Order: sequence, then C-alpha cells, then structure tokens
Amino acid sequence: MFCPVNLLYLPGHLSMGYLLARPLFKRLKVNVPVGLIFIASLAPDLDILLDPLGLAHHTYTHSLLFWFIPLVILLLAKRKNAVPVIIAVLQHLLVGDVLTGLITPFFPLSRLEVGIKLGLPSVSDTIIEVTCLTAMILYMWVNGDLKKLVQIFE
Repeated sequence: MFCPVNLLYLPGHLSMGYLLARPLFKRLKVNVPVGLIFIASLAPDLDILLDPLGLAHHTYTHSLLFWFIPLVILLLAKRKNAVPVIIAVLQHLLVGDVLTGLITPFFPLSRLEVGIKLGLPSVSDTIIEVTCLTAMILYMWVNGDLKKLVQIFE
C-alpha cells in the first residue's frame, strides 16, 4: 500500500546520486543535465507510485535484472555521457537501499535479499540522509549548480 512516509527518504537517494555522479562530469568531460541525475537517482522508487496497481516496493524496479538491459543500451548509445546516469541509478540500489533495508537484486528469478538494514526510520539513516543532503547543497553551491537550479524557479 502507498505510504507517503516513503517519500521522506527520497532526498537521501537524490543527494547521494548527485554526490556520486556529479564529480564524474569533469573527469569524463561530459555535461549531463543535473535534473537527469536527480531523476535517475530516484527512478528505482517508481514502484512507490505504482503501488495502487499492485507493484510492491523493492521488487521489480529494485532488481539489477530490471535495470541491466536499459543501462547497457544507454551506455552503448551515449557512452561517456551515460556513466553519471548509470551511477545515479545504481547508487540507489547498491548504496542507499542496501544500507537502510533489503533489496532483491535478482528479482523475480531469485528472492535472495541483500542489505545491512540500518532501518527506516532510524538515527543512523537520519544522520546519513542529513549529511548527504547538506553535502549536496554545499557542493551545488561551490560548483554553481545551486544557482542554476534556483534560476529555474525565478
């Protein structure tokens, strides 16, 4: 069942995706829209919105199998430009969700669950979320992305 509380954890995925993908822009000499990084960071949680249709959270869209073909196609089509987007998607699964809970990386072929399960909500999760969000805002301020983001809303 859809739970609005799940939306409270999106800033952690968003900020961690940005913090892991954005530094690659300079290294790879690419310029990917930051909004695309944000969308990619949150993409596995599409299942939250599809819950009324019976798609359970942390199943299909949290499976590496689900993402394998789209990410390979993206990599082949866009090469270097695709790398930050791929990192943003994978961090959601392999960092954020593995730290706080469990994912089934090979769903539906296997129901094997992987994760550290720090818990949601928990003190450790809150510390990680606030730290990542603060670091993202500071990094965006330093590199000029925050100014660009604010200008969109002016």
